[in-house]
Parts: sequence; structure tokens; C-alpha cells
Amino acid sequence: MNNSPYVVKILKSKIEDHLNAKKLEDLILEGRFYDFEKQLFESLMELYDTVCSAFLAFISESECFEQQQRKLAESMNLKKLKKRLTKIQLRTGTKVEVNSFYAKKVRETMRGIDI
Repeated sequence: MNNSPYVVKILKSKIEDHLNAKKLEDLILEGRFYDFEKQLFESLMELYDTVCSAFLAFISESECFEQQQRKLAESMNLKKLKKRLTKIQLRTGTKVEVNSFYAKKVRETMRGIDI
């Protein structure tokens, strides 16, 4: 799968937004190393959330994802896949809404086999 221009655009703009080099530089020059580290860590975690969200949104809407989900569902004897929003919790604790597939498993009795 090729990189999405959307994801690349998000990455470029968000790195600049989240990593304010001037502010970080000023904190170091002022001798405020603790504040520098704290700001850098928070900025990187926000960037992490943004990058994860962008990739999840891109992948969940891709044809490749749908094909993989249909193949998996077939191997598990699941039918009628439907897309719906679901929340995924990232490592940082942030919850992201993405489209995913859900299906119901057909009961054995409905296929003519009594369990």
C-alpha cells in the first residue's frame, strides 16, 4: 500500500505544529530543562496520537483493509459484514473513533445442523 498523500500531509504539518522548536530552544536557553523535557514529551505524545489517528483513519477506509477483513470473516464463518464506528484506545490513553467491520456468526442450527 502506498503512502497516502493525506497521511504525509498530516505528518508534515503536525510535526511543525507539535514541535515548536523556538519555544523548546528558549526553555533550554533560560535554563528550564525540566520544562523543556515536559513540553517535548507532551508534544511528542500529541504527535503520536495525531499520527496514529491519521493512519487508522486511512487504513480503515482502504480497500485492502476491507479485503483482509472479509477474508478473516470467511475463515471464521462470519457473514454480513457491516461497517460501524468503534473506539480504539491508543497506548497514550487517547480514544480514537474509526470505522471497522462487525459481523454475526451464523448459529449451527440455522445452517441445518443441530448442535
